[in-house]
Amino acid sequence: MNSVLGMIIAFDTDNDLREITEHRTVGAVQWGGRYRIIDFMLSNMVNSGIYRVGVLMKDKYQSLIDHIGNAKDWDLSRKNSGVTMLPPYSYSKKASPLVTGEYRGKIDALAGAVDFLQKNRADYVVVADGDIVANVPLDDVIDRHIKSGADLTMVCTKKQKNSPFTTYVELNRKKEAVDIRVGDCNEGKCKHAALGIYVMSRQYLIHMLSDCVTHNCIHFEREFLTRALMDGTVAATCSTSTPSRSRTPSTTTAPTWTCSTRMSATRYSSAPVRS
Repeated sequence: MNSVLGMIIAFDTDNDLREITEHRTVGAVQWGGRYRIIDFMLSNMVNSGIYRVGVLMKDKYQSLIDHIGNAKDWDLSRKNSGVTMLPPYSYSKKASPLVTGEYRGKIDALAGAVDFLQKNRADYVVVADGDIVANVPLDDVIDRHIKSGADLTMVCTKKQKNSPFTTYVELNRKKEAVDIRVGDCNEGKCKHAALGIYVMSRQYLIHMLSDCVTHNCIHFEREFLTRALMDGTVAATCSTSTPSRSRTPSTTTAPTWTCSTRMSATRYSSAPVRS
């Protein structure tokens, strides 16, 4: 998918791994001895034909840089695409005027790389957390997002007890998003939880980042998604996966969803995780 750019949030906003992440981010934590947590999302993108990826970093990222290297293991060592590492202060104030200092959250991280987004020619962007252990067929999600005509698609899962995902989504009978809450499921009305994977057009993302920074918004799920929902263009589709956050690993299989104001959710098979 030459018209799709991947943006991986590879820094920690909250985790319970304590000493394990003292010198590295969650995305750089080993999995199975040989791999790292971020490999799941990198593999999801490559398996879905996304060969242009930006990795947003904040601190403790040397281990992550050493692991990814030139990204040859993912076939991303390319002249005109591949992986771009995006630490704080990557761009000057003139190039990326929205945010030039240290990141306070995901919105600042994305806004700090607005020059990277503006120079990229991709039509669509997949924004994903780097600590998600899940097998998600992003190409199917993107196709359904395009067909829906909506501005934003968020991938979700059925809410489970003791789930590490804390952004809850309420759907109506047509599987349309009517409410998004962080840390509160509204007395059980929100029966789905967002996985931290979002699809939208590149221009829409740039526009929303500018709007959020202007209004001093920091929290992506609480403020960015709420503004998108108020526009009535949050979209949806479904997949079958084994979602978990690496901070609290789980092997329970559960269906994943994306919620939409314009189309009903359906199910499809998952794509293989690259190993």
